[in-house]
Amino acid sequence: MSSASNVLSARDRVLSIPELVQGIVQFLRPIHLSQLRLTSKRFHNAFTPYVTLAVSQDYYKDCESALKALTDVGSMVKSLRVDALGNESNLEIMLERSRAIERVDFRAWTSYDRLFYKILECQPTLKDLTLTLCGDSIKANIADLLSAIARQAPPLETFSLTVQVIGNIKTPWSNISSILDACSTIRNLSFRGFNISRQEDEPQQPQIQSLALSDAHFGHSDILFFLHTMPGLRSLSLHLYKEPAQVFHTLMGDLTYPSKNILTQLTKLKVVATRKSHITGLVRFIQDCCPRINDLELGGECQYVSRGDVLGLLDHFNLNDITLKRLAIDYIPGSYVEDWIRRMLERCCPELEELELGGGVQFFIETQDYIYKWRKSGEFSMKQQEQKFWFPFSSTLTKLHLNNLITSSGPHWYFLNQMLRSMPLLEDLAVMGLLSEYSLFDGLGNDNALPRPKHHPLEYCIFKYLDSNNVIPLPEKQREEEETVPYESQDWTKERPFLRFLKIGLQPSVGFEAEVWNRELVNRFRFLEHLSIKTDLSHPEMELLGEWEETLRPGLGFTLLRLGMSSPWG
Repeated sequence: MSSASNVLSARDRVLSIPELVQGIVQFLRPIHLSQLRLTSKRFHNAFTPYVTLAVSQDYYKDCESALKALTDVGSMVKSLRVDALGNESNLEIMLERSRAIERVDFRAWTSYDRLFYKILECQPTLKDLTLTLCGDSIKANIADLLSAIARQAPPLETFSLTVQVIGNIKTPWSNISSILDACSTIRNLSFRGFNISRQEDEPQQPQIQSLALSDAHFGHSDILFFLHTMPGLRSLSLHLYKEPAQVFHTLMGDLTYPSKNILTQLTKLKVVATRKSHITGLVRFIQDCCPRINDLELGGECQYVSRGDVLGLLDHFNLNDITLKRLAIDYIPGSYVEDWIRRMLERCCPELEELELGGGVQFFIETQDYIYKWRKSGEFSMKQQEQKFWFPFSSTLTKLHLNNLITSSGPHWYFLNQMLRSMPLLEDLAVMGLLSEYSLFDGLGNDNALPRPKHHPLEYCIFKYLDSNNVIPLPEKQREEEETVPYESQDWTKERPFLRFLKIGLQPSVGFEAEVWNRELVNRFRFLEHLSIKTDLSHPEMELLGEWEETLRPGLGFTLLRLGMSSPWG
């Protein structure tokens, strides 16, 4: 008779039957599969093979057995990324067994053309294709590769084309339009690294809903062509080498009524400039052509905005009853853009869900203080203490990125901590001001279960912002030890926010301490999927860091970047 310790739980009995596990996986969406992997170590080990399969020349032998096993589970492989392989024949066998791939990211060199054609032939369910063409030798093959897509006509919904060659290259629009005609299900397009050569009066493609143009010298005539050709656009992303002020000023001069009404469906606009530019032309474009926009992102060198631009844009939003859902502004702190951002957050963002700012912690706090004073001058029912740390969008915000690396003072962290406590839906937090300790996270997440000193309540903290924005120093806090609440008796209903992504900057003096990082970050936010830390560590600390990474719970990703390294923290 088996002892009680040898009796399998219901979950373990399910996981011990491979056929049953495969059946369950087939009916799960990818997001549910990923979430299950975070539930326990056993689920992580059971479901990881069904989520991803990495195949590269460097460690092909290590995954060869996994490829052979695809005879049984090939129908569960959904995504494939191919880059610089040397085992095309073996991969072709895998392709024949995996007939349910939906996403392919293919980096094409001349020698891999045949493999690309094989992918198109074997994957009748392909929905998302990213094609990157590399090297000068690929130039002659571009037309053939694009025509192959049109011939096979997979049921694509998203098509991304990137050309990485020396010099400027133009691709005939007819090559692209032939794909759009053959694959009528395509809704999302992304072009990078090349220009378009076109004829007059090209037929429209009203089914296209999203367009991204980057890393090419697109001018106002190119943008005008795309706007006329794709009147159903809901999302437009432009990475401009040319000055946006000139591009949009000329564009607005060429647009006449009723042509200005061509973007009535556009809700998302992103403009990144590589040269310092005034955004007056862009503001006019939004006013005249974008009556429904609720997702606005400005990046790069879009630095200059006039008071007239600010008032004009606010009037446009109010007139069209526009409420922003997402606002992302990358700018130089202290620029004229700051006043515009404050006014936008004050009047146009009561239901904001995502906010990304280049101004950092201090600007975010000053913006909240600005809104507080504006609200205080009118009718407002909240208690003064709650009002002080409140934004109009506190109850709806799910993503907050403060991307400036300037070190902030202790009172700044306290104010930000109080604001974060009023954001129960927050899932994605990036605070790149350099922390010297972890009081920013007091009272957040699984705080009740952590043994730590307990701060006195807010009423004993006597610092505040003066009208001059000078800070009265915080007196020395008295601390008293707090007992740990047992895991079984924790109240999960009070555990907020449920962060999934966390990015922070740490001063080099903080260093690495596994116990502290576990207590303050990993154990506090139990639903965390990825933790990113930007700091400098000594060589001994780097060795300890490697050992610590191996102890992280399954499913938790970790990234360490050194100070001074450029990285897309937004």
